[in-house]
Amino acid sequence: MKNQQIASLSLKILGIYSIILAVPMIGNLINAFGFPADGPMERIIIVLSVAITFVLQISAGLFLIYFGDRIAKKIIPEADTIESISTLNSRDIQAIAFSIIGVVLIVVTIPKLFQLGANIYAIQRAADNMQAEYKLERDTIAFGVNILCRFILGILLFITGDSLSNIWHKINKRIQYERKI
Repeated sequence: MKNQQIASLSLKILGIYSIILAVPMIGNLINAFGFPADGPMERIIIVLSVAITFVLQISAGLFLIYFGDRIAKKIIPEADTIESISTLNSRDIQAIAFSIIGVVLIVVTIPKLFQLGANIYAIQRAADNMQAEYKLERDTIAFGVNILCRFILGILLFITGDSLSNIWHKINKRIQYERKI
């Protein structure tokens, strides 16, 4: 297999995984219709937040499945000819792996970003209804920081997979050099 074929296959598998992650959201969507709300506008907001999360998760999966080949060509720019069968070196494998891990982090954190938004909205609504000073709870802040860090890390891993592979090899060469001394 060529480098691009492996990357394409990996991205398509991630697309399938993203769709699998979206399946349990169907239950959340059904529950959103029965969620107690003060008015029709609140019910619409609740249903829309769950529906948007579901649609984004499915869209991410379908995008990865249908455009996996194009994305793989962007990740690994090389001539894709039948005559040139290249062998994978460790840098290529690591660059692919870093990029794929980045995509996994992005796909997994998208629904959690919407969950964070829903949590913040619910806390604000509770503060409005109780007419009291209501601050974000520590758990919500910790959850938000965690999810945002994962999302940013996913983007960085996806974009800079090749650079991270080069850094990894420099560190590895340095460790091997120090062991010889």
